[in-house]
Amino acid sequence: MLENKNSKMPQEILNYRIEREIGEGGMSRVYKGIDPKTGQQVAIKELLPHLSRHDEVRQRFRREAQVMAILNHPHIVRLIRYEEVGDNLYLVQEYVDGMNLARYVGEHRGALPEADAIRLFRQILEALAYAHEAGVVHRDIKPSNILLTPTGDVKILDFGIARIVGDESGGFRTKTGTRIGTVVYMSPEQVNAKADIDHRSDIYSAGVLLHHMLTGRAPYDMGTDSEFEVQMKIVKEPLPRMLEINPGVSEQMQRIVDKATAKGRDARYQSCGAFLQALYEQRNPVVDPITPVPPPPPLPNPSFTKIAIILLMGLCGLLAVYYSYTNFYMGDGFLNKIDKAINEKKYYSPPNENVWDYLNEKRNEQPESPEILTAIKLIEKKLLPVGDEAINRLYLKSDDTGWDETVNVFKLLHEVIPDDNDIYAKTEFSQAHQIIKRKSGVNYYVAFDKYKKALELKPDWVLALNGIAKIYIRKDSPFYDKEQALFWYGKVCAVDQNFPWAYTNIAAIYMEDEIWYKAEQSLLQALKIKKDSPSIYTDLGKVYEQQKKYAEALDCYRKAMGYETDEVKILKLQKKISGLNI
Repeated sequence: MLENKNSKMPQEILNYRIEREIGEGGMSRVYKGIDPKTGQQVAIKELLPHLSRHDEVRQRFRREAQVMAILNHPHIVRLIRYEEVGDNLYLVQEYVDGMNLARYVGEHRGALPEADAIRLFRQILEALAYAHEAGVVHRDIKPSNILLTPTGDVKILDFGIARIVGDESGGFRTKTGTRIGTVVYMSPEQVNAKADIDHRSDIYSAGVLLHHMLTGRAPYDMGTDSEFEVQMKIVKEPLPRMLEINPGVSEQMQRIVDKATAKGRDARYQSCGAFLQALYEQRNPVVDPITPVPPPPPLPNPSFTKIAIILLMGLCGLLAVYYSYTNFYMGDGFLNKIDKAINEKKYYSPPNENVWDYLNEKRNEQPESPEILTAIKLIEKKLLPVGDEAINRLYLKSDDTGWDETVNVFKLLHEVIPDDNDIYAKTEFSQAHQIIKRKSGVNYYVAFDKYKKALELKPDWVLALNGIAKIYIRKDSPFYDKEQALFWYGKVCAVDQNFPWAYTNIAAIYMEDEIWYKAEQSLLQALKIKKDSPSIYTDLGKVYEQQKKYAEALDCYRKAMGYETDEVKILKLQKKISGLNI
């Protein structure tokens, strides 16, 4: 191990070049390392030197490597190698570029909406189910041991106190009377220090974790309660009701968490699969079939009197239609107010004079009114084409003018038609794009989540794929990674070969890296799709200049001038043309 002369951080461990220290815990220190031959990024976990002399601690560290070696799952951090060099013990693991769930909830999101929480939590349960099937009990499930990748995937880490069921080989095992785990997320049997901890302890801890995700905070405050008080609450009291912390949590979700965190093991879900099934049913409830109304008996042969009655009823119907028409278009009724507010683009403001307020007021006064359904159909008929036109304009021309209105249009549509996945996807996408448009203070984590949600609802949607790629290409983004950007732009091109902006952004990456021939190829591909784009011609001219293809560059700049409408850009192009002519 080579030491850095100016700091305690080593320059090299196991032939990996050390880039930085990631963090330090009670037992170990973790570094980010780079394989100089392949460029592979790794996380190197080093047992703290002063602990390496203790046999029990060394055995525990080895056991973590043994557990990780038998686990190979996309949502579990992967072991690459384990090494002992003298007194030094190292675990080399997959490097995950992201943040842990504790920080994500605590600093960025707060309480997660149920749909978002389920999307992440499902991955956690799938990984735990896999581990349990392999005979591994994690025993320390908590937010800080859950990593979120930039692509929105979950990775479980830290199997340092995990147990292999049935393994009596003398490895690190819990004895009766020894508590192990993080107290807030411990199961009652962990608090009671039972020796026969099984997979249902993980199910309890996972239930506490879900409680944290849905409320935005841990169920117990170690700042106000002592460790003993928290332990007593875990053993004797149910978790604080989520509904009292976050009224947005559904009753069904409350029941699911209550069952997962039951005090007795036999009262909980008996497997992660059963837990998953309950969550699936919560998102897709079984609706009781509606008893059909029997058709009316057939009318007897009409007499003159009956014909007169039918005609009179028809006349009444016409009068009713006329009254409704005049009330809607000429009167001052509920539907008239909705229509007027839509036309004036008053979706959420000003107060008490907007579509949303009118609709809620009617729902509160007459929840069964058929006018509510009519209003929803009117909103859909008038606003969906407006929103879709903005989406298409962005796709075809990369034009997002008036995007704030687009966000409000889809937000309102999603409020009134919550079960439409296409509208939900466009709502998430529009909000993500609005965030990305900002010149400063961009919350890339929220934008990333929203793009991923849009993709989940509308798989292989080019604009959402392109949005994720944009996050990777932005230099001010915490996700900035040109390789990842190229990967996602590649996915865009694979789905839709006629989306020019993916090719122009690929070209921008190659231009920055001065790989001119690849930039040229990408821009030529973009021009096949967008033959009248001055910006593409301008960039291609720059690429040709760098390759000393001056005649081709001159031709591109002239073509760019022919399509350009911005006077400032035209002047710049004239200067370039003049310079090349000289």
